[in-house]
Amino acid sequence: MIQLPLIIISVAIVSSQTIPLLSASNDELLKIANEMRAGDNNKAVKGQVVTDFGGHVTFNANVDASPNKLFTKIDSSLLSKPTYSAFIKLFNNFNAEAGIKETRVSSTEDNAETKAFLDAIETTKPYQTLLKFLQSRNHPYGKSSTALKEVISRLWFDRYSRAKGVLDSSAFEHVFMGELKNGEVSGMHNWLRIAALEGNPKENFDYKGFIVKRNNLGTIQFSWGKEWKRGGSIFIGISPEYEMSLLTLCFLARRDTEICKINVDGCPVEVQSYEQKQNGKSFIGTVYPKVAGPCVR
Repeated sequence: MIQLPLIIISVAIVSSQTIPLLSASNDELLKIANEMRAGDNNKAVKGQVVTDFGGHVTFNANVDASPNKLFTKIDSSLLSKPTYSAFIKLFNNFNAEAGIKETRVSSTEDNAETKAFLDAIETTKPYQTLLKFLQSRNHPYGKSSTALKEVISRLWFDRYSRAKGVLDSSAFEHVFMGELKNGEVSGMHNWLRIAALEGNPKENFDYKGFIVKRNNLGTIQFSWGKEWKRGGSIFIGISPEYEMSLLTLCFLARRDTEICKINVDGCPVEVQSYEQKQNGKSFIGTVYPKVAGPCVR
């Protein structure tokens, strides 16, 4: 009987058709983002991730200015960390073609691996920092750690349609895994995903060069099969839990017409996000970082 009210609250939150706005000033978002970064104990340290940005390209260029891969070295001990390994296990669960039903793995396997990933990030400092900030604002998503995890599962992993009315897309697939739609690569803003594709010759992934580079953030160009990504920004060397928590924070507080302005290791970053509304429900449509200026250190 003691747990019943919590269960009712949790279910009500997940079943909600709207996403309540998180009230926070720009300074508060900057402070919380910095706390998340300071608590990112699983981030790569110097030497664990080595990159070769190669040559500079422009958005509409059709040239390959970088003969080498973007990622030339990644420490295997980093990839074996629990949150990383749980994140990487999700990579083969998605069909990149928009408008095609997801059949690569069973729903049982997909749900189990999604749950394992969310369980892994729940105890981390970036996730707990997000939870505590939501609680300080009396935001309904901060009722409990379990409630927040259920909300993140819905916002990021519940499926909706981007093409042909097929419920085959999700915020997680779009933002982290990438999709192929209308002759181009859509989404794909995650460094671990790109590194994995580069390391698999069957994926025919080709890094073309950089548009902007700033320490651990870059706007890059690449092709995947026959489709191109003319310009997309990625963080480099950050942990899955930090990225998931940070992007969720920015989406809740600054979506659609507003920009989430933060700082990552001395580099100004703007996070743009959009809400996806479909069949009376609301989801994360997309959320991604953008280089906002020169670094101060």
